[in-house]
Amino acid sequence: MFSTLRQENLLYVLDKRALPNIVFKTGRVSAVTTPVPKYSPNVNPLNPLINGVETTVDITVDIDGQNVDFKKVPSNLSIYGENGILISESKDAVCAEIDAMRDSSRKRIEGVDNDRKIIEQCDLISAQLNPSIAKEQERENKMNTLESRMNSMEEMLAEMSKNIKSLVS
Repeated sequence: MFSTLRQENLLYVLDKRALPNIVFKTGRVSAVTTPVPKYSPNVNPLNPLINGVETTVDITVDIDGQNVDFKKVPSNLSIYGENGILISESKDAVCAEIDAMRDSSRKRIEGVDNDRKIIEQCDLISAQLNPSIAKEQERENKMNTLESRMNSMEEMLAEMSKNIKSLVS
């Protein structure tokens, strides 16, 4: 937990603000405050620390020779993320986060093929339900075929012209 951090402890930082680029850094804690209540409770002079009050700490970390401050970090957690930056005092927690990101990306990639099939099926059903859509799709297919044939003919004419020029020279 962040409440147990001390000077010179390692802190792992994962910067995901510029996805798909992920930057991983390891830093050393240079300062950490004692836990303070997250919200200003009504202070009872007889019992200033009430159990169950959420507390936070401020952590200063030396990363590559530069001090970076993390303010109001929940002291009862061992991994915390905000605004695209994830910090942890546990290497295992960072590994779990990386694994989760990888799995999520893999699932999205696998879903692309399924989405393409769904689009194809929806197009077919739309064509069945609406004849004007079917005619438009048929017209579009014919135009694409004609365009590819024209491109092929242009390439052949260019090649023929080149061959004729080489024969004449």
